[in-house]
Amino acid sequence: MGAHGLGGKVYFFGGYNSTLGYLTSVQIFDSTTWSWSVVHLPGFGRVYSDVSTDGRWLCSVTMGPGSQVDVLDTLSGQWRHTSTPGTAKRIATSAMPTRLQG
Repeated sequence: MGAHGLGGKVYFFGGYNSTLGYLTSVQIFDSTTWSWSVVHLPGFGRVYSDVSTDGRWLCSVTMGPGSQVDVLDTLSGQWRHTSTPGTAKRIATSAMPTRLQG
């Protein structure tokens, strides 16, 4: 599981549930409304995720049988996802500002 806080919300990518197995969701806690929401993302379960942000873009890179990149544009609320080798690196590189790439 990877987690990061941004704009009064905490994003929890993946994890493990003994009933469901490895999770393909992002659980979001909103500290303003004290409520939870869930976003279901495509691909395989997210167990080991590294999450970073620059204050606008929230990027989760998940390693496992393959690699996945999930990017949230917090201004538009739009998600981008890939699990295709090579494409994951291109999306992560193009979606993130330079200071998050290195």
